[in-house]
Amino acid sequence: MLVASVRWLGLISASMLSSMPKSVCQVRSPTPPSAKSGTPSSASSWPSGRARYQGRPRSTPASTIALLAFMTQFAHPFVHLIARSSRYGDVSNALGATSVLLQSALLVGPVLFAIRRIALPPGALTLTLALTTALIALMEDRYELLPAAVGAGVAADLMLALLRPGSARPTAQHIFAFSLPVLLYLLYFLNLHLTGGLRWSIHMWGGVSFLAGITGLLLSILTTPAATRAET
Repeated sequence: MLVASVRWLGLISASMLSSMPKSVCQVRSPTPPSAKSGTPSSASSWPSGRARYQGRPRSTPASTIALLAFMTQFAHPFVHLIARSSRYGDVSNALGATSVLLQSALLVGPVLFAIRRIALPPGALTLTLALTTALIALMEDRYELLPAAVGAGVAADLMLALLRPGSARPTAQHIFAFSLPVLLYLLYFLNLHLTGGLRWSIHMWGGVSFLAGITGLLLSILTTPAATRAET
């Protein structure tokens, strides 16, 4: 467990460092021109606050999702296969459903944050889901679940290209936020069934997948500005 945790922190740190701009060393604000020359300077000659802080370290959506998954690994369906085992007793179904809904929120939240601010490159979601699942698989050697994550990532990238969700297209964003966790966990349960069996009934895993989509939809509605909601 300790070795796996060290690997996690190292890989996440590397991911965050790789996202830093070249001007990362320029953390302190430069001296205003008026302070150097002693003469007042116009507002246009002094960079805005946003420009002054462009050099500060920034994390990527992938590193954020991976770090959240690591911190909540005790409630992660890719670590604890509760849908396959009943070792947790009478509360196993409740624990399994809760873990799916929690991880759906922790996945959709950073993705919505990213697509509303930047244009994700092709394959970004496939890489994010594949790497996150591979890293979380270190905890309990659950590498057989990688196909579900890769399949959901490919589907998510296709939806991203077709729907073009964002602040200017709130309906497309809602559809995307609902579909991403639904596809991920439908493929997850199919993967479980094919690699060792599934204890949950179709009503259970189907209902949990649907609720995962509702979780993503609610997050999308919550992050949509009121003016945009009024227009649609």
